[in-house]
This record gives sequence, structure tokens and C-alpha cells, in this order.
Amino acid sequence: MASRRKRGSEHGQDLVEFALITPWLMLILLGIIEFSLVFFCYNSISNAAREGARYGTVHPVDCPGIEAAALASVTGLPAHVTSNCNVVVKTTIRVVVDYPYQMITAPMLRVVGVSGTIHLAAASTMNTEN
Repeated sequence: MASRRKRGSEHGQDLVEFALITPWLMLILLGIIEFSLVFFCYNSISNAAREGARYGTVHPVDCPGIEAAALASVTGLPAHVTSNCNVVVKTTIRVVVDYPYQMITAPMLRVVGVSGTIHLAAASTMNTEN
């Protein structure tokens, strides 16, 4: 089997190609990780809003209880989650849960002048049981 030897001018070609493509691959990998974390956070606060609205269908005048039920069902997020309850004529409950997501790529984004925080909000509306 004949072996192919590189010419003298091609000795560093692999290293140069690797150095050129690695930053782009890392950027794509960080983007995938960041998107999945944002999706997880949004899914968690959406579930919390739905749980708060579900509690509000049975207890429509208990806004502190509705907000506590919503915040108690948040999983995997720090304590920066806020909830807001709105009762419309005791027939409709609307619960809004807000979360300021701090991106893991925030230090890189601040270099170019972009804030590293995404404001996530999820709302759920349900009719009360009369």
C-alpha cells in the first residue's frame, strides 16, 4: 500500500483549517445550548401560569393564593420569577408570570453593546367555576 506524503508546503494546513472552523463550531454549540435553556425557562413559567390559573378557577378571589400557587410550581429557576393575578368580574382569571433570563453568553454580548437579559413572560386565562 502506497503512503501519501505531504509536500513541504502543506505541513500546517490541517492546523490552520481547524483554527478557522473551531470558533464557528463553538458559536453554533453555544447557540444551541442557549436556545435550549431559554426554551426550558419559558416552558417552566408557562406551566406556572397555567397552575396559577387552575388554582384561580376554584378560588377566584384569592389573588395572593393564586400568585403563590403559580410561584410554587416554578421548577428549576432562581427566585427572580414574579407573578401577577387579574380577576375580571369573577368569571375569568388571568395569571401572568415574568422571568428575566440572564443569558450565559451575556459577557460576550456586552462587548458588542447588547444586553444579556431576555424578558420572558407567559400568561394563562381560564374561566372560574361558578
